[in-house]
Amino acid sequence: MLPLPLIAGYLDRYGIRADAVRITGHVDAAGERELWIGLTVSAAANLAALQARSRRIPLQQTAEVAARRLADHLREIGWDVGTVGYDDAPRLLARADRETWRCMRHGDSDYLAAYRVSVDAALPETLAAVWSHPARETWAALEIGAAGRPGGRPRLPSRARSVAMRVPTARRRWPD
Repeated sequence: MLPLPLIAGYLDRYGIRADAVRITGHVDAAGERELWIGLTVSAAANLAALQARSRRIPLQQTAEVAARRLADHLREIGWDVGTVGYDDAPRLLARADRETWRCMRHGDSDYLAAYRVSVDAALPETLAAVWSHPARETWAALEIGAAGRPGGRPRLPSRARSVAMRVPTARRRWPD
């Protein structure tokens, strides 16, 4: 099981405050699963901490160090982890994709449909249904953030949750 409390702890770790931690999962038609964890760090929110590290305000290097530390932490508890830069992260949409009223159209045969997922007591069952639904690709994202919370304490999950599926036909709503 994904260690959400450990990952959410990186919202405020080593003197750096992240605006959000986004966890994105992907399953392709062959059932191959991948998971990415992204940290969103603002220079303005961390100005004092960045100035204390260097006169150059090394935001990118500081964010990379935080990501490496998270990766090391996950390895220590048994996860197989690697790090990638922004340009190496996977893309959900291609340049050739076209927006329609209900979905994104990819070429002449694929549609990318996105759905909002409610975070409630049924979330585990909802995500199980999402991952088991037949699709060429399935993506799910969960964003954890501390903004607007008393004391900045993270709540799991907090801000955003969504699902996207690449399917052969356009759909009006979540399949039953």
